[in-house]
Amino acid sequence: MKVALVAPSGVPFVVGGAEKLWWGLAQHVNRQTDHAMELIKLPSPERNFWEITRSYEQFSALDLSHFDAVISTKYPAWMVDHPNHVVYVQHRLRGLYDTCPPGLSTPPKNPPTEAQALWQLVTSASCTRQMLPEIFGRIHELRTRRGLDPERLEALTALPGPLIRAVVHKLDQIALQPRAISRYFAISRVVAERKDYFPPGVPVEVVPHPSNLEGLHEGPAEFVFTASRLDAPKRIDLLVRAYRRCRTDVPLWIAGDGPQASSLQALAQGDPRIRFLGRLTDEALVDHYSRAALVPFVPELEDMGLITLEAMASGKAVLTVTDAGGVTEFVQDGVNGRIVAPEEKALAQALDEMLSDRAALAAMGEAARQTAAAVTWHRTAQALLMAAAQGAGGNPPDTARPAGPVDSPHATGTRAPRQPSSRLRLLVVNTFGVFPPDSGGKKRMFFLYRGMAKWADVTLLNLGAPGSQSEYREFDARYREVRIPPDETFLKREAALAQRLHRPVTDIAALLYFDQLATFREAFASLAKDADVVVAAHVYFAPMIDALWSGPVWYDAHNVEADMKADVLGVARPAAPLKPVAAVTLDLQCQDPAQRAVDLVATAEARLVTTARRVLAVSDINRERLAALYGRPPDTIELAPNGTHLPEDAWLDGPRRGALKASLGFGDSPLAIFVASYHGPNLEAAQAVLDMARLCPGWQFGVAGSVCNDLARRELPRNVHALGVVSEAELTALLRAADVGLNPMKTGSGTNLKLLDYTGHGALVVTTPVGARGLDFTAGEHYLECELPEFPAVLNGLSHRVPGPHPALRAAARAITETVYEWDAIADALAD
Repeated sequence: MKVALVAPSGVPFVVGGAEKLWWGLAQHVNRQTDHAMELIKLPSPERNFWEITRSYEQFSALDLSHFDAVISTKYPAWMVDHPNHVVYVQHRLRGLYDTCPPGLSTPPKNPPTEAQALWQLVTSASCTRQMLPEIFGRIHELRTRRGLDPERLEALTALPGPLIRAVVHKLDQIALQPRAISRYFAISRVVAERKDYFPPGVPVEVVPHPSNLEGLHEGPAEFVFTASRLDAPKRIDLLVRAYRRCRTDVPLWIAGDGPQASSLQALAQGDPRIRFLGRLTDEALVDHYSRAALVPFVPELEDMGLITLEAMASGKAVLTVTDAGGVTEFVQDGVNGRIVAPEEKALAQALDEMLSDRAALAAMGEAARQTAAAVTWHRTAQALLMAAAQGAGGNPPDTARPAGPVDSPHATGTRAPRQPSSRLRLLVVNTFGVFPPDSGGKKRMFFLYRGMAKWADVTLLNLGAPGSQSEYREFDARYREVRIPPDETFLKREAALAQRLHRPVTDIAALLYFDQLATFREAFASLAKDADVVVAAHVYFAPMIDALWSGPVWYDAHNVEADMKADVLGVARPAAPLKPVAAVTLDLQCQDPAQRAVDLVATAEARLVTTARRVLAVSDINRERLAALYGRPPDTIELAPNGTHLPEDAWLDGPRRGALKASLGFGDSPLAIFVASYHGPNLEAAQAVLDMARLCPGWQFGVAGSVCNDLARRELPRNVHALGVVSEAELTALLRAADVGLNPMKTGSGTNLKLLDYTGHGALVVTTPVGARGLDFTAGEHYLECELPEFPAVLNGLSHRVPGPHPALRAAARAITETVYEWDAIADALAD
């Protein structure tokens, strides 16, 4: 494509975040992609009413029809007319919007006739481009009218003032109306959520962008450093006053220029630690970032704050304040920086604390570097070019990326070409492969999304086993799985984490070290080009999705992950309410890494629950817990319960059940089965099965699933059979033969799919209260419930009633399973 990046050139010219965006984006597109981008700028002074309106008029007349697409980011450039116009909003004219003085919405007093007509025009309900000639004509008439008192005209056209506010609002409404814009983007959530910035109801995708500064790197910690335009919104005065209260002898160096330079230097007079450097070259700026101990940045309601990312890319912690706007979307208090109240005392205390603990400061700097690494020109350009290509009527040529693993000749299977489709396209991301579906989590993934493939195109992108090859499986034309093994650098990080937490932690490692999964990230970027929605199955790839995807996200909450991980790691569950944060990191040398890991899972889950377009919970219990823990209204969390896949002949009567049991080698003894994956709560339950087997010598116990990997290290009673991972057909035979399905769970979150497998195949369920949580079954009507110590007595009491004990309970449970918990029915209910 040939793309025009249209922007205003400020008069007088200054370099700020807007210029860095335009230069960096154009440079990346022209160097790293097959597209061509031209930066087109028109001088746009905005010192008075006439200059602002003239600038809007110039852009409205600009003919860019020789380009395939236009991208604009700022007023008045978005006034340009083009059939494929993508807007990537930095901000509107803030003095007439979010920082506008009160009272400017009232009409001007005693305006002349021309002004009255102009006021009526720009405050009317009409909003079409056909209005522009009349609007600009009225403005010309007002300026050239003879006999109008100059003082009266000056008051009428004051900046800020009611008339210029109304005119600019109307021009922006015309320029940004849905019929004029192909897609809407914003540089931050702060910008996306500002009042009147976007037409009501339009979807706005948030895509931050990096700095165009090249060569940012880490270095020694010599001084506190900040770089900023020296004007009121940046609040350098607050920083200077706070610093003067500090006890530290580390100097403060301030780079930049602006209208407050003299007053700020006067404010710092007498403190030899504070030094003003003026405007630095790019090379000098990079050098100063590298030598900083930390970077304070305390603006008021900043749009995004490139200084934040420049500092973080240099491996420096950032100190900011609660009302800094977009800055707080990157800074996580206590992890990659600090966020404190916008007060001198709070800032001074934070500075002293950070500078007094250099080890903690270095850890924050490393976390900051990882945060910045997720914000790339590739991601920004890809999102905008995708939108531009779709507006141009086709799929875009590849933006520059290494050959993704799904394109690799080393991948197994054949990738069929994607056909154009009007169906919703889902990309589902998860930390484990789902085929064959031989455990609870895999079954939910495989069968639920197979059901969704009736109304959507579904691609599963899953993390494969270490040392395996990339795999591509097409289950049918609308349903496929891509599996990518982890990179070696990730495996080293994962191993260190597992050693510290004394548990397998691939999922938490994915949360923390997704930047080490280079091949997986490339696959995600490639597959996301064809996606309308990204689904986070579990929470663990949420930071990666947040970093690489700008479109709608759904969260398929298999559990309340923070609760589940707390139980697995043996630490306290998080307390409500929790707030979302932008980044997560873990110091392996911290005092309580397990509790810290759970806290990070909770904060990542908070971000996902509060921002996802749809959140799916497996039970009412989980829905209420997610709502209470993260503050999302429960009526906005949808139920997508766990289910089961029922064969046509799942139910066997007593004699047939007994015959099948004998043919499988269990004789005529009663048979209890336990099916589970290698997962913390299941390991405890498996030990309980061994304990009860010793007290129930008349029973045979079959244990199936990857939980048997743990049993291989234990001494098994003679009546326990560790069957390992079995095929779907073998599992069906085992379920149909069993008299009892065991669920001796002590802890857990979500719901247990094994219960539905048991009830769907006619086995009597014996479970703890925890094991039965969240399902529409009732103890005594559909299953037997008891506490763990009572299991042996219950089983021994059932011995004389097999095969087929309690037929009424089993029939009632099977009926509910068929009507409520069949996977296709669950998937169909989500189609709306």
